[in-house]
Amino acid sequence: MACCYKCGAELRFALVFLMLTITGIGTVCFHGALQRWMQILDEVPMLWLIVAVIFCVYERNVAAHGGRQYGLWLPLVLVAWATVVSCVAVLVHGPMQVACFQSSFACALLVALYGIYKQYCETTDQTTLNIARGSAAMMAVGVLCWSADGLLCSYLQNLPYGLPNPQLHAWGWHLGSALGCYGNTMDALSSDR
Repeated sequence: MACCYKCGAELRFALVFLMLTITGIGTVCFHGALQRWMQILDEVPMLWLIVAVIFCVYERNVAAHGGRQYGLWLPLVLVAWATVVSCVAVLVHGPMQVACFQSSFACALLVALYGIYKQYCETTDQTTLNIARGSAAMMAVGVLCWSADGLLCSYLQNLPYGLPNPQLHAWGWHLGSALGCYGNTMDALSSDR
């Protein structure tokens, strides 16, 4: 966040880094306690983080466009959507809450990835392309690890020869998605200059 201030970046980039930090703290709280309210501290910041990433990715090169490309409606729609989904995450319990959160997060992630892909296609700078490729790879690893951990959970709990559970969710999803988010934000920040 200090880097954003020093280089004169817009507040939206500092917001992404703040949300990434809050998400990390919420993740530690949830996985350390495995309580429902701690799960909310993990999931709700993830939603707001992806909303901030979407805003950064779609509203890039503001100076080149002479202002916001999408005007005021994009941040208003994103905030309204995140508010509704956050309320559902807090008020709904059980499998319905899990389904609502995961489907909402997946949809938002697809919107963000589409924006990142568009940015990737429009970029000719090799350093920016390398950052984009690495970030996309980290996100892909994160999603694959999360999916594998969910699908193979019972098998991973009982590995042969006393092998420990590889904790794909923790190491793959949380680390991969955090690094991917960081890289994509740095990519958006560099292309915004």
